[in-house]
Amino acid sequence: MRKLQLDAKHGLRINSKVTNLRGACIHHDNGIIGAATLADAEDFRCQKLKDAGFNAIRSSHHPMSKEMLAACDKIGMLVMDELIDMWNNPKHENDFSFEFSESWSDQITKMVAKDFNHPSVIL
Repeated sequence: MRKLQLDAKHGLRINSKVTNLRGACIHHDNGIIGAATLADAEDFRCQKLKDAGFNAIRSSHHPMSKEMLAACDKIGMLVMDELIDMWNNPKHENDFSFEFSESWSDQITKMVAKDFNHPSVIL
Protein backbone atom coordinates (compact mmCIF):
# COMPACT_ATOMS: atom_id res chain seq x y z
CA MET A 1 0.00 0.00 0.00
CA ARG A 2 1.30 3.47 -0.81
CA LYS A 3 0.06 6.79 0.52
CA LEU A 4 0.79 9.99 -1.41
CA GLN A 5 0.39 13.42 0.18
CA LEU A 6 1.21 16.81 -1.35
CA ASP A 7 0.91 20.14 0.44
CA ALA A 8 2.67 23.50 0.71
CA LYS A 9 4.10 22.82 4.16
CA HIS A 10 5.73 19.42 3.59
CA GLY A 11 5.87 19.07 -0.19
CA LEU A 12 5.56 15.53 -1.51
CA ARG A 13 5.35 12.73 1.05
CA ILE A 14 5.28 9.06 0.14
CA ASN A 15 4.16 6.84 3.02
CA SER A 16 4.49 9.92 5.26
CA LYS A 17 8.18 10.40 4.34
CA VAL A 18 9.18 13.69 2.66
CA THR A 19 10.39 12.81 -0.83
CA ASN A 20 12.30 15.22 -3.05
CA LEU A 21 12.10 14.46 -6.75
CA ARG A 22 15.31 14.47 -8.74
CA GLY A 23 13.93 13.81 -12.17
CA ALA A 24 14.73 13.55 -15.83
CA CYS A 25 12.49 13.92 -18.87
CA ILE A 26 12.60 11.14 -21.43
CA HIS A 27 11.02 10.76 -24.84
CA HIS A 28 9.63 7.57 -26.32
CA ASP A 29 12.65 6.72 -28.45
CA ASN A 30 15.74 4.76 -27.50
CA GLY A 31 18.41 6.56 -29.49
CA ILE A 32 19.98 4.47 -32.20
CA ILE A 33 17.49 1.60 -31.81
CA GLY A 34 14.60 3.95 -32.56
CA ALA A 35 11.08 4.00 -31.17
CA ALA A 36 10.95 0.30 -30.28
CA THR A 37 10.12 -0.38 -26.64
CA LEU A 38 12.36 -3.33 -25.82
CA ALA A 39 12.30 -4.45 -22.19
CA ASP A 40 16.11 -4.79 -21.95
CA ALA A 41 16.64 -1.34 -23.47
CA GLU A 42 14.16 0.26 -21.05
CA ASP A 43 15.75 -1.57 -18.09
CA PHE A 44 19.15 -0.27 -19.21
CA ARG A 45 17.95 3.31 -19.66
CA CYS A 46 16.11 3.35 -16.33
CA GLN A 47 19.08 1.85 -14.46
CA LYS A 48 21.49 4.41 -15.98
CA LEU A 49 19.27 7.23 -14.70
CA LYS A 50 19.04 5.59 -11.25
CA ASP A 51 22.83 5.17 -11.17
CA ALA A 52 23.21 8.88 -12.01
CA GLY A 53 21.20 9.78 -8.91
CA PHE A 54 17.74 10.30 -10.37
CA ASN A 55 14.64 8.99 -8.59
CA ALA A 56 11.95 10.18 -11.03
CA ILE A 57 11.19 10.15 -14.75
CA ARG A 58 8.70 12.32 -16.64
CA SER A 59 7.45 10.82 -19.88
CA SER A 60 7.75 13.82 -22.14
CA HIS A 61 4.69 14.27 -24.35
CA HIS A 62 3.57 10.65 -24.46
CA PRO A 63 2.18 7.93 -22.20
CA MET A 64 5.01 5.78 -20.89
CA SER A 65 5.43 2.34 -22.47
CA LYS A 66 4.48 -0.80 -20.57
CA GLU A 67 8.12 -1.89 -20.73
CA MET A 68 9.42 1.35 -19.20
CA LEU A 69 6.77 1.25 -16.48
CA ALA A 70 7.84 -2.31 -15.63
CA ALA A 71 11.48 -1.15 -15.46
CA CYS A 72 10.55 1.75 -13.19
CA ASP A 73 8.55 -0.56 -10.92
CA LYS A 74 11.46 -3.00 -10.71
CA ILE A 75 14.21 -0.40 -10.20
CA GLY A 76 12.25 1.92 -7.93
CA MET A 77 11.95 4.97 -10.16
CA LEU A 78 9.00 7.33 -9.63
CA VAL A 79 6.97 8.22 -12.74
CA MET A 80 5.24 11.41 -13.85
CA ASP A 81 3.14 10.11 -16.74
CA GLU A 82 2.16 12.59 -19.44
CA LEU A 83 -0.39 12.27 -22.23
CA ILE A 84 0.52 15.04 -24.67
CA ASP A 85 2.11 18.47 -24.67
CA MET A 86 -0.08 20.20 -27.26
CA TRP A 87 -3.82 20.17 -26.92
CA ASN A 88 -5.37 22.62 -29.34
CA ASN A 89 -2.35 24.38 -30.84
CA PRO A 90 -0.62 22.28 -33.51
CA LYS A 91 3.14 22.05 -33.93
CA HIS A 92 2.76 20.91 -37.54
CA GLU A 93 0.07 20.15 -40.09
CA ASN A 94 -0.48 16.49 -39.09
CA ASP A 95 -0.37 17.03 -35.35
CA PHE A 96 -2.48 15.03 -32.86
CA SER A 97 -3.86 18.34 -31.56
CA PHE A 98 -6.37 18.31 -34.43
CA GLU A 99 -7.93 15.17 -32.92
CA PHE A 100 -7.40 16.05 -29.26
CA SER A 101 -10.72 17.79 -28.55
CA GLU A 102 -12.64 14.73 -29.81
CA SER A 103 -10.44 12.02 -28.31
CA TRP A 104 -8.89 13.35 -25.08
CA SER A 105 -11.35 11.51 -22.82
CA ASP A 106 -10.75 8.18 -24.55
CA GLN A 107 -6.97 8.75 -24.54
CA ILE A 108 -6.93 9.56 -20.80
CA THR A 109 -9.13 6.53 -20.05
CA LYS A 110 -6.76 4.25 -21.98
CA MET A 111 -3.66 5.67 -20.29
CA VAL A 112 -5.12 5.35 -16.79
CA ALA A 113 -6.33 1.78 -17.51
CA LYS A 114 -2.83 0.84 -18.68
CA ASP A 115 -0.92 2.54 -15.87
CA PHE A 116 -3.11 2.62 -12.74
CA ASN A 117 -1.67 -0.45 -11.03
CA HIS A 118 2.01 0.48 -11.37
CA PRO A 119 3.52 1.47 -8.02
CA SER A 120 6.00 3.71 -9.81
CA VAL A 121 3.30 6.10 -11.13
CA ILE A 122 2.84 9.03 -8.75
CA LEU A 123 1.53 11.74 -11.09
